[in-house]
Amino acid sequence: MKSQARYIAYTGLMLALCVLFQSLRTLIPVLATVQIFGPFNLSVLIIGSLVNLTLVLAAWHVGLWSGAAVSVLAPIIAFLQGHQTLLPMVVTIALGNFALVLIVWLLREKKLVGVAAGALLKFAVQYALVLLLVIPVFVPAESPQLKALPILFSWPQLVAAVIGGALALLIYPRLKKALRW
Repeated sequence: MKSQARYIAYTGLMLALCVLFQSLRTLIPVLATVQIFGPFNLSVLIIGSLVNLTLVLAAWHVGLWSGAAVSVLAPIIAFLQGHQTLLPMVVTIALGNFALVLIVWLLREKKLVGVAAGALLKFAVQYALVLLLVIPVFVPAESPQLKALPILFSWPQLVAAVIGGALALLIYPRLKKALRW
C-alpha cells in the first residue's frame, strides 16, 4: 500500500511540475516575444524543454503509466488554460508526449539512447500528425495556423525533447538518490 501511495504522489508531483512549467507562459509572457525562427520563440524552447524534462523523469522515476498520465493530462490542462486553442492538437501533443515516454521507459537501462530515440520519435509522431491529419482536416486555408503549425511541430519539438532529456540525464541521478525509490 505504501508503494501505491508513493506512486500516486510522485505522479501527482510530476503532473504539478508540468502544469507549473506550462503556466510560465502566463507568468513570464515576455518569453513569447523573443522570436528565434518564425513562430518558434523562447517560450516554446524553455517551456517545451521543461515539460519534456518532466515527462522523462516521470517515466524513469515513477514508471510508464505515470509518464503516460502526465503525457495525456498536460496537453488537456494546457487546452483548458487556453495555451492550446486547437482541440485536435491536444491529441497530437499527447501522442507525441507518450511516444517520448514509451521509448525512454523501454530504453531506461540505456538512458542516453532512450532520450535520443524518444526525442526523434516524438518529433516524427507530432510532425506527421500535423501534416497528415491536423492541417488537412482541421485548419482552414486562410488560418495563420496553416504556416505556424508545421514549423512549431517540426525541429523545435526535437530540440526541446533533446534539451529536456539532457536535463533529465543530469538531474535524475540526484533525484533518485534524494527520493530513494
